Amino acid sequence: MLAADADLLAGSVAAHPEAWCRPGFAIRVDAVRCQLEPLSTKASLVDSFGREALHLLPAGNRPGVVRVAYAIRLLELETGFRLPPWSLWVTPCAHLP
Repeated sequence: MLAADADLLAGSVAAHPEAWCRPGFAIRVDAVRCQLEPLSTKASLVDSFGREALHLLPAGNRPGVVRVAYAIRLLELETGFRLPPWSLWVTPCAHLP
């Protein structure tokens, strides 16, 4: 599930759900990302994700805040690069309320 979420994030911004473009969503994603930053290996991230009670599918089967944050952290660990805040990922649709 975590790898599939990371693949989804790496796809086209146009394919992202509208909810992901809202400022409140971005704020919450980045807050969770801060909590995940100390996890420095894929194994520790996967273990934490497995214990996380909040990674259920929201309506529409799209990842919510917690799953998006975990997927970003996975991409960071796989690439070795710190990725930008979520709001910069979805700038093309940032005009949404």
